[in-house]
Amino acid sequence: MKTGQCHEPAALLAVLLIGLLLPPLSPAMAAPPLAAYGQLPALDNITLSPDGRRYAVIIGDGDAAQIQVRAVADGALLSLSPVEKSKARNLFWAGSDHLLAMVSTTQAPPKGMTGRTREWYQLQDLDLAAKSSRLLLDHVKNTMNVVIGDPISIGDAKVPTVILPGLPFIFGSGDMHSVSGLYRVDLQSAKTQLAEKGKDDTIDWLVDAAGVAIARVDYDEYKAEWTLFIRKGDDWQKAYVEHADIDLPQVLALDEDGGSVLVRSHASGTWAVHAVPLVAPILGPALPDIDPDLLLIDRRTRRVMGTKTVDIDTIRYQFRNPADQRAWDGIAKAFPGELVTFESWSDDRMVVIVEVQGPANGDGYFIVDRRRHEARPLGSRYPGVLPSDLGAHRVIHYKAGDGLDIPAYLTLPPGRAATALPLLVFPHGGPVARDNPGFDWWAQAMASRGYAVLQPQFRGSDGLGDALREAGYGQWGRRMQTDLSDGVRSLAVEGLIDPARVCIVGASYGGYAALAGVALDPGVYRCASAVAGVSDLRRFLGGTGGSRISPKRSIGQRFWLRLTGAVNNGDPLLDRLSPALHADQITVPVQLIHGKDDTVVPIEQSQQMEKALKAAGKPVEFVTLDGEDHWLSRAATRTRMLAAVMEFVERNNPPSLVARSTPFAPSQTAPPTAAPQKPPPAAQ
Repeated sequence: MKTGQCHEPAALLAVLLIGLLLPPLSPAMAAPPLAAYGQLPALDNITLSPDGRRYAVIIGDGDAAQIQVRAVADGALLSLSPVEKSKARNLFWAGSDHLLAMVSTTQAPPKGMTGRTREWYQLQDLDLAAKSSRLLLDHVKNTMNVVIGDPISIGDAKVPTVILPGLPFIFGSGDMHSVSGLYRVDLQSAKTQLAEKGKDDTIDWLVDAAGVAIARVDYDEYKAEWTLFIRKGDDWQKAYVEHADIDLPQVLALDEDGGSVLVRSHASGTWAVHAVPLVAPILGPALPDIDPDLLLIDRRTRRVMGTKTVDIDTIRYQFRNPADQRAWDGIAKAFPGELVTFESWSDDRMVVIVEVQGPANGDGYFIVDRRRHEARPLGSRYPGVLPSDLGAHRVIHYKAGDGLDIPAYLTLPPGRAATALPLLVFPHGGPVARDNPGFDWWAQAMASRGYAVLQPQFRGSDGLGDALREAGYGQWGRRMQTDLSDGVRSLAVEGLIDPARVCIVGASYGGYAALAGVALDPGVYRCASAVAGVSDLRRFLGGTGGSRISPKRSIGQRFWLRLTGAVNNGDPLLDRLSPALHADQITVPVQLIHGKDDTVVPIEQSQQMEKALKAAGKPVEFVTLDGEDHWLSRAATRTRMLAAVMEFVERNNPPSLVARSTPFAPSQTAPPTAAPQKPPPAAQ
C-alpha cells in the first residue's frame, strides 16, 4: 500500500473490539465507586511520534501523574517520568527522540514583578536517546523560565530544534516587566537564542516550518486596536488593523499552499476565516470552504490540513487532502454508533491514534495501523467504569420562556425507568463555553447514583452558533438563569423527572448559576452545590467605577460588562445579580467547595457567600480543597470534591424517594429579584 492511500473497508478493523468489550453489569452489582469517575484519566493527552514508532501519554493515578513513552509495535515501556508536585498539562514531540512535557504550578510572580498569583507553565525536554531530561529556558539571561504558548518543532532542522514563546525581561527606569518573545532552542546542546522580541502590546506570533516568525499580532486593549504585522525582510509591515473591544481576531495558520496567513475575524458581525497573502498583505474576503471553529494544523509543515467541527451530537472532520479524508472516513466507519475523535497520527498517516466513546467501548484510546489493517485498544481512560456502567446520554431540545431553542444533554441513571426521576441540573462553566458530546466523568458519576443529569447549553454558550451566544449578552443572572429552570419545567411536563426532587450543581460559572438558582430563581431546587462559584460580582470585577465605561477599561472588564449588562463595575445591577447579597432569600441547603490555589475565581468568593449565609441564619457547608486550582487538576482533591457533592445531594435529595406530585413554580422570564431587563449591548 502506498503512503497516503487508504483501501480499508469499513469492516477491516473488526479486531479492534477484541480485548476491550466487557461483560454487561449485572443489576445486582453496585455502581462503581466515585473514585473511578473522579480520578485523573488513566490515559490522557496521547500523541504519536512523527515516525509512528512511539507514543507518549500522561498516566493518571490516585496521587499524581507520570509521563510514559511506549513502543507502538508491542507496547514496551521506553521511558517513565514522574511529574511529582507539578501538574502535567500536555505533550509535544520535537522530532522522534525528544518529547516536550508541559507542566504547570501555581505561584506568585517572581521577585521584582508585580501581579497576583497565577498558573505558570514550563517545558521539560525528555531526551529519549540520551535518557536524560532538562528544563527549557532555565538559566537563560533576562528570561523567565516559563512558556506562554505551545512549542513549535522545526521539522527540517539538521538538529532537533524548537521555537518557544516566552517572556524576555525589559529593564528601564528601575522598572522590570516582560514582553512576548520567541526563543530558538537547540535540543542537543540546549543553546538558546532570543529570536524575536515583541513590543509591550505583542500578544501572538505565527511561525513557519523553518522556525521563522512571519506574522506578529499587537493588541492595545485600552484603544481596543488589534494589529497584524507581516514580515518583510528584516522589518514588519502593518497588514491589517481592526477595532475589537472584546471579540479579538485570531491568527490561525498558513494556508495549505503556504502563501497566505489565515485570520479569524468577527468584523462582519459573524466569525469567518480570511486569507492575508504574504506578498500583498491585505485582508481578503471570507473563505466559504473553511470552518471557523477549529483548524487542524500539520505539525511538520505548520500549514492547515483540515477542520474540526463539534456539533451538538457529533464531531466532524474535513481534511484538505482527499487521501487524508479517505483514511479518516475508513477509520471512523469501523466504530459504528461510537464517537470517534482524532488525536494524533504519524507524518506518513500510516499510524493513527483515536479516542472512541460510546456504549460499546466506554471511553478509551485505540491505535490504528493502516499498513496491517488492524486496530488495537490502548486502554480505557476510566478503567473502573465499564461500558455497562454508563447512563444513556442523549441530546434534547426545549423552549426557553421567551421561545428560544435551548439544546441540552440529558444523562439517565443506569437501570432505572425514565419516569419521575430525581434530577440534577448541571450547567457548564465559562459561561461563553459549552459541553461536548461524549463521556462526561462528572455527569456520569452523578447519574450512577440514580439521578437524571441535565446539562443545558443556555444562551451565552459558545460553539453552537452566533445567535445562541449573542442571546446571552446582558442576560447574566436573568434569562441565562431561567434557561436552566425552563429545562426543568420541560422535563417535568414530559413526566421524565419529579419536579419536587431537583437540585443544582455547578462549577465556575456553573457554581454561580447554582447559587443564583436558589437565591434569584426560587422554588425550583431542593439544594445547591457550588464549586468555585462567583457570589459577589462587584467584588469579582474588582472596582466601583464611575458613571460610564471608561476608555481605560481592560478587555476583561468589557467582556464581563457585556455579559452582565452593567454599565460599569459599580453599577447597582451587579449587586442585584449577586447571590451573596441575597442570601436571606435562600430557603434550601447550600454547599460551597473551593480550591485554595484557585487563580481564576478567588476563594474569597465562596468565603463571602458562606459569611452571608451564616449571617442570614441559613444552612451552609464549606469544603476547602488544599492545593487545588480552578480546574480540579489533582486526583485526590477531585475525588474528594465529587464525594462531598454526592453526599450532600443524596442527603438533601435522596434518589430513592417515592415520586411526589408537587406544584411547580410557574415559568418566569427573569428571576424575581433581578432588575428590569435592559437591552444588551450591541455585538462587537
